[in-house]
Amino acid sequence: MTSVAPHPAPAPGGQDTPAQQPAARSRRRALTPYWLLLPAGLWLAVFFVAPLVYQASTSVQSGSLEEGFRVTWHVANYTDALGDYGEHFLRSFGYAAVATVLCLVIGYPLAYTIAFRAGAGAMCCW
Repeated sequence: MTSVAPHPAPAPGGQDTPAQQPAARSRRRALTPYWLLLPAGLWLAVFFVAPLVYQASTSVQSGSLEEGFRVTWHVANYTDALGDYGEHFLRSFGYAAVATVLCLVIGYPLAYTIAFRAGAGAMCCW
């Protein structure tokens, strides 16, 4: 039969006993990546998520400058915008597709050449 050793009680004064120190250190090491991600997460929330939510809220409002705007969940704004500016939307997606294809056609062969064929001269750019 196997017996389980009891967990050591905290030492007087709130200090960890030597048996507890590795567990606390392991816990801190496990949480370190999350603490390091916190500033980036806050930055993302403030400068990406908040404006995105504000823009989404603005897009479903209706009203006028005289009466004021209220969130009415009037999603017909989207169909109105596509009806009025559909040609411009399609042209923008076309430009994005051309830019994406050009980046792939130019970028992949260039990266391959730099990585495998450039030799010692590849490091001159770094």
